[in-house]
Amino acid sequence: MEANFQDYIFDVIDNERAIQYKIRAAKILGSKIVAPLIKGKKYRAVLTNYTDKLRSSKNFRDRQIYVYIALYTH
Repeated sequence: MEANFQDYIFDVIDNERAIQYKIRAAKILGSKIVAPLIKGKKYRAVLTNYTDKLRSSKNFRDRQIYVYIALYTH
């Protein structure tokens, strides 16, 4: 990925306070980043670790963002 764009999206999801911006970032992450890059082995570990962190979080919003990423990936 050019200039580690996924790191910028991860940062928005982790640090943004407004849920609407987190959801927008999750849509971009799911549709534009996860779907094409998960096929390649280079980024698979990074993306899988991040989504697993969201999925197993105790925070409801993190789990909700995980669902949005999964929804827009497929």
